[in-house]
Amino acid sequence: MLLNDISEIYAQYSKVQAVYLPEQYQGNEYHSDIAILVVKKTFVFSSHVRPICLDVEQKYKFSENQELYVKSVVPVHSE
Repeated sequence: MLLNDISEIYAQYSKVQAVYLPEQYQGNEYHSDIAILVVKKTFVFSSHVRPICLDVEQKYKFSENQELYVKSVVPVHSE
């Protein structure tokens, strides 16, 4: 099954309220190629939907494909 397969039984959907792109993003490199999406609906975490780690202060050096573990989840925005 493809990652963008809309028939995925574990998929959750929400409309996007806002998109934040890093000022450094150029569109042609991997550096700063991530956006933060503020969604209108809350997602339910499960074994198929997981949070990610963001090192926004760039405190750590990670190698490619290194596994990280989430210790806690702090909501960025709540209504």
